[in-house]
Amino acid sequence: MSCYIFVGPTLSVEDARRAADAIYLPPIRQGDVYRLVTLREPKAIGIIDGYFNQAPAVWHKEILWALAAGVQVFGAASMGALRAAELAPYGMQGVGRIFEAYRDGTLPPYGGEAFEDDDEVAIRHGPAETGYLGLSEALVNVRCTLAAASAVGVISKSTRDELVRLGKALFYPDRRYPHLLKLGRAQGLPAAELDALSLWLPEGKSDQKRDDALAMLRTVVNHRNADSQAQPAGFTFQHTSQWETAIAIAQAEHPATPEVLEELRLEGEPYFKARRAVLAHLLGVRDEDEAHSLAEHLRAEMGAPATDSVDEALDRHHGEPEAVETVWRGELLLGALQSAIETLPLAVLDRHLLAHLRERGDYQRLQDRAHRKREALAASDGPPSETELSGLQTLQLQDWYFEQRLGRAMPNDLDAYIEQLGFADQDAFNRALLHEYVYSTR
Repeated sequence: MSCYIFVGPTLSVEDARRAADAIYLPPIRQGDVYRLVTLREPKAIGIIDGYFNQAPAVWHKEILWALAAGVQVFGAASMGALRAAELAPYGMQGVGRIFEAYRDGTLPPYGGEAFEDDDEVAIRHGPAETGYLGLSEALVNVRCTLAAASAVGVISKSTRDELVRLGKALFYPDRRYPHLLKLGRAQGLPAAELDALSLWLPEGKSDQKRDDALAMLRTVVNHRNADSQAQPAGFTFQHTSQWETAIAIAQAEHPATPEVLEELRLEGEPYFKARRAVLAHLLGVRDEDEAHSLAEHLRAEMGAPATDSVDEALDRHHGEPEAVETVWRGELLLGALQSAIETLPLAVLDRHLLAHLRERGDYQRLQDRAHRKREALAASDGPPSETELSGLQTLQLQDWYFEQRLGRAMPNDLDAYIEQLGFADQDAFNRALLHEYVYSTR
C-alpha cells in the first residue's frame, strides 16, 4: 500500500517528491478521501491543500470513515491543518505550527486574538497547468513574517499588529505585501519602519505553510519507514442515512465522464498506456513493462534464451524446483495481465482510470480541454452529425485523425481498434473524431 498526498499551491509536486516518495494528487475536495480509500487502499493519506470556495470542501465524516477503516490520515499547512485540528480527538494527526494554532485557538505572538478562520490559510492561485501558482499571500504567512520582522527589530509590535489588522480586513485574493505596505503608508504608519520592512522582506519573509507541509511529509515518511500501523479508531463510525447519501454523491461526483475519457481515448497510445498501468496496479505490479522485464530477467538468471518457450525453460530446469517456480510465477503474471486486459469490464476499468488520471495529474488537463472543446462547438454553427457525412468524408476524417492527429497509419482492423479504445461503435468513434476535427481546425 502507498502513501497519497493532496497538495497544490503550498508546495510544488517537484519539491514534495524531493522530500518524500509518495503519490501526489491535486488539492483535495469533497469525496476524494472516500474515493481514494475505496479504489486504492492507501497506507496513509496526507492532506496539505484543498478547495475552499471553488469546490465543496472535504467532508469531516469521510476522514472519520478512513480513520475507522484503519488508514492513518495526516494534515498540515492549509486545509490539512484545519481538518487535523478539528479531528485530532478522533485520530487524525496534525503537524506544524499552523495546525497547533488552529488546535489551540491562538497563534503566538498574537495571543490576544482568536485563530480560527479558514481565510488565514486561503490564497488565490492559478490553474493546474501552472502548478497552482500562488497569486496572493496567506494571512498566516503574513502573521509569521511580521512577527519575525518585529522580533529582529525591523518594525515595532504596534506596526506589526496594525499591518496584521489591515491584512485581515482584505479579501484573501488581495493579500500581497506591496498592497499591504501601501495600505500601511495610507494609514500613517511610520515610514522608516515600512521602508525597512520593504527592504527586509525579500530575504526575511516566512513561508510557514511550506515549512509545515515539509514537516508533514517527513512525518509521513517516518510512519511508512517504521511500518507503523494506524492507531485504532477511538470511536464507532455510524453509517447514517446522511452518510449513505454523501457516499452516493461521492460516487457520482467526478465520474469517469465520457468527455474526459474521450479526450484520453483520442490521444491513442496514452490511453492504452494508462489502461495497462491500471490493470498492472490491480495485479500488484507497477506496469506491464515491469512484468515483461521480470520474466526476461528470470529467464536470463536461469540461462534460458528469451526465445525459449515456457515448457522448454521448465523442462531444462526440472531438477531445480525454485527456478521452475520462479519462471512459472513470471509467466503466470504475464498471463494474468493479458487476461485482465481482455476481460475486465469497461465500467470497472473506467472507474479505476479516473483514479489513475488524478494520480498522474492528467484529469484536470483533460477536463479543461473537454470544456474548451464543448464551448467552441457551442459557439460554432455546429458540425454536421456523423450520420450526415458521406462515406468518403468519413474516410477523410479518419485519415486526418490517424495521419495528422496521431502521426500513424490507420489500423488494419479499425473495428478492433475502436473496441479497444472503449468506443461503443464506429458511429461513436466518428462523432468524437468530428468534434475533434472541428475543435482542432477552427
